[in-house]
Order: sequence, then C-alpha cells, then structure tokens
Amino acid sequence: MNKLSLPLLILSISLYIPVSYSAGFAIQEQSASALGRAISGNAAIAENASTIFYNPAGLSYIQHRQLTFGSNFIIADSQYTDNGSTTSLGTPMPGREGDINFFVNNSGNYAFLPSFFYAHRLNQQWVAGIGVTSPYGLSNEYDDDWFGRYHAIRSSLIGFNINPSIAFKPNEKFSIGFGISSQYSEIELSNAVDFGSLCAGEVLLTGNPALASCATPLAHDGKLIIDGDDWAWGYNFGVIYQANNATRLGMAYRSMIAHNFKGRGNVTIPDSATAINNGVTDYSSADTFGSLRLPETISASIFHQLDTKWSLTGDITWTKWSRFQSLDIQSESTNPLLNTSELQNWKNSFRLSIGMDYRYSAKWTFRTGFAYDETPIRKAERGARIPGGDRRWISIGSTYTLSPQWQIDMAYAHVFFRDNLQVNSILDPQLPHQLNGEYNVSTDIISIQLNWSIE
Repeated sequence: MNKLSLPLLILSISLYIPVSYSAGFAIQEQSASALGRAISGNAAIAENASTIFYNPAGLSYIQHRQLTFGSNFIIADSQYTDNGSTTSLGTPMPGREGDINFFVNNSGNYAFLPSFFYAHRLNQQWVAGIGVTSPYGLSNEYDDDWFGRYHAIRSSLIGFNINPSIAFKPNEKFSIGFGISSQYSEIELSNAVDFGSLCAGEVLLTGNPALASCATPLAHDGKLIIDGDDWAWGYNFGVIYQANNATRLGMAYRSMIAHNFKGRGNVTIPDSATAINNGVTDYSSADTFGSLRLPETISASIFHQLDTKWSLTGDITWTKWSRFQSLDIQSESTNPLLNTSELQNWKNSFRLSIGMDYRYSAKWTFRTGFAYDETPIRKAERGARIPGGDRRWISIGSTYTLSPQWQIDMAYAHVFFRDNLQVNSILDPQLPHQLNGEYNVSTDIISIQLNWSIE
C-alpha cells in the first residue's frame, strides 16, 4: 500500500483550530494564566487545572475539584509581497499580493482557540483529570489567483486532543503525573495546477494537435485537493520537585503521535483543458494513505516565590521537529500530480521564556512575560504552506478572584515575527514555477479563562 506523508498540515484545536503561534506549528497557549507570563514556568507552577496540558504532575497541587475553561481570541496581521516570482518559462508570474487568510473557518484573520480542563481529587495522594486541547495546529488559505497558487492555496487540519490524566504525590517533595492522549485529526491540502503548461509540454513531446487549444501556460488552471482523517494515540508525563517552600522544579514530556490517514485525492481541470484527459473534467481521483508524526516535546520549568508579593518563572522547551524532513504525497493512482515529494528538512528547536507575577491584593494578581521561539524551518526550505520564522513574545495578564470558588484570568500577548521572511521556492521540477517574495506577519492574542473550584 502506498503512503501519503503529510506532516505539514497541522492543526486547529478542540472544536476548531487556527494557525499555530509557536514556532513550527505547535500550540502552547492553552491557558490564559499561562499566556500572561508568555508560557513560562508551566511545568512547575501548577496554578489551575490547565496543568494537565503542561505537566500532569501538577494535578497534585489542586486541592478541590476544579473546572478550567476558556478561549483565546487571535488576530493575525499578515501580508505577502512579491519580489519577482517567475513562471517555468522564466517570465514574470502574474498574481496578487495582499493579506493571507490564516483562519479558513472564520471570515477574516481571526479565530477562537478554546480549551477545557477538569481536575478531581480522589484522596490525599491521588488526583485525576481530563483536558481537551490541541497541542499542534495549522490553518491558512490564500486567494486562488495569488503569486504562489501553484505552491499552496489551502493548508489546514482540524481536530482535537482528549487527555485523561492522573497524578500521585508520594511525599511532600515529589509529584508524578501521567496522561493518555486520544487525538482526532482531519487534513486538507490544495493548490492550483497549471494545465496550460502541461498541455504545452505534451504538444512539444507528442505533437498532439488536440492539445493545441489548451497549450497556453497560466491560462487553464485546475486544482488539486487532498484530504483525510485519523484517530491516533500518545501519552504525556511529568514530575515536580518541591525543593523548598519557595522553589519548585518541573519537567514534562509529551510523546510523538503517529497518524495514519485515509482520505481522497482529486484533481479537477477546467472545461477549456479537458482535451488533456479526453474530455473528462475529473482528471484523477484516488484513495490516499499516509502517515503524520507529530513531534515529541520536553519542557523544564522553575517557579520561585521571592516574597509574599513577587514570584518568578522560567521555562525551556525542546521540540523534535527533525521528524519532519519531507512532504511526500503518493497514492494508488499513476497520476504524477498525486505522487510528489516536497523537501522540508526541519531542525530541532528550542523555546525559552521568563515571567513574573505580582500579587497586588487578595483580589488581584498581575503578570508579564517574554519568550523567544526558535523556528525549525531552514531558510532554504521555507515555503508558502508554513512561512515561519523566529518569534518573540511579549505578554501581560491578570487574575481576579471573584470569590473563593471563582477566578477569572485575562491575558494579552503580541507575537513579533522576524521581519521580511524570505521565500524562494520551486516545488515541481516538471513545472518549475518559482515563488520569490517575503512575508510580514504579526499576531495579537487576547485570552480569557474561568476557574471554578468546587469544594
């Protein structure tokens, strides 16, 4: 059985998934309180039930039953500027610049990213919980007539991750946690197909006069669409060490999850070019099969209470993005459009963050943070589907205690992307259209979260 490797198209979240905001396509912003300090210290701090995502060992610090639910409201400002893209003949590529729609399930460049967590104390040593999140995500869409339409139009995956977890605290120093992930993912990949150039090539090779009517490059575009879905399993675990009353250390691991997709690939041509396939509009349709490996992550965190008012947090997270070396599309069809390979050559990367909390009063806590998110994408392989670069986060947030049972967390973060993300890409050696341009992207995230403790 042939396989379709699609590690590129990842992910949207919970009931819907937007573009990712950590480097690559990881989604770390699963909690408003965490976002307020730029996702720092979260394998150690264990402040609410969202610890299920960051480190399940933190459940042992939740004293009562607790519901934590919230959403990020994400706004992206993104634009592609062309710097001389060319056709396979070396002539200027016609097309459109402008904004990129990063959120294909919403109108405009914004989306919601929800999350849900529940913790339940069983006894003095054991606490159980469950979280619904998505650790990875990608979703973007271009206009059908943009400069890079033959490289990408839509890249998306929607899905959700269900993460039941349990924590055990054998003594006052150590906590241990473990969780299982059941993850559903649904992908879609599309791009334009230049049937005008394909017809012209066939005329040159075979002299077939029936193809002369469509042998005009860029004038007879069709479309390739591939989709599929799958359930897959993984796990996460972590430990927390309470060094003293003021300092807590945490380490957490989230496993690789291997998806094996089953789906369908379809190539449609315009009526003006049906001569290339004897008048059949559905040029090729075939079952596709594939594998997707979402990379594992390791996080190390520290939480330190300076005094009754101030606390500091820090975090380093490593992601094994080197699992993503190529995007190989194959099927049971002999159509070369459904059997291609695209080099990715990603490298492993780190994310570093620091944060600070200030307890202003019994009602209010304020926080801030900074993060540096290293991209796994090498400049030579940067393409239109994931035009990523290094990212810097600045965030602020607060917690307001409504009552002993209710808290509300609020946060705002601005993500700075490296200016002028250069793209110089050729995908298909048979139709070497070259995309040459740059991206300018920035992101704002507004998050709100409710914590309900049930005694």
